[in-house]
Amino acid sequence: MVRTVSRTVEPGERVEVYLNTKQDISPKACKENKYGEVFYLYDQPESNFYDLVDDLILFDDGCCPPPRGLVVYNLKTKKRLFEASYMTVKILNGNTIEIWDAEDKNVGCVKGDLERIDRAGMAPITSRQILIDVKTNKVMKTKNTRCDETS
Repeated sequence: MVRTVSRTVEPGERVEVYLNTKQDISPKACKENKYGEVFYLYDQPESNFYDLVDDLILFDDGCCPPPRGLVVYNLKTKKRLFEASYMTVKILNGNTIEIWDAEDKNVGCVKGDLERIDRAGMAPITSRQILIDVKTNKVMKTKNTRCDETS
């Protein structure tokens, strides 16, 4: 069981993840910080807990509209599995994490997309679909792309 503690992370601070190896989530255990194992993931400003899917924990890095940074860690290995500049993230059936990774070049936008984005006062950006299998931790970069907008 994993218990995350939400707090502001200032530049230079580490993100703390508490593994509740004792399976105790009583108010007394929480008050006394008896979570079991504590480990540090990385030292980076503007990191916010995004989601927890099985043994994978996701952190959002940034404070602005997309694209934003996304970091995925494996809690068993305590290692970084994936990092990207993302537009959207979705958990599909609890088995797959779908990430639309922002690419630098604008190759996937067609005329209609470009006109719509221009009218909105935004800039076009192409995103590529990336899938992470939650059970195997396999990261698959697909051929699927889409046109997104950014400020």
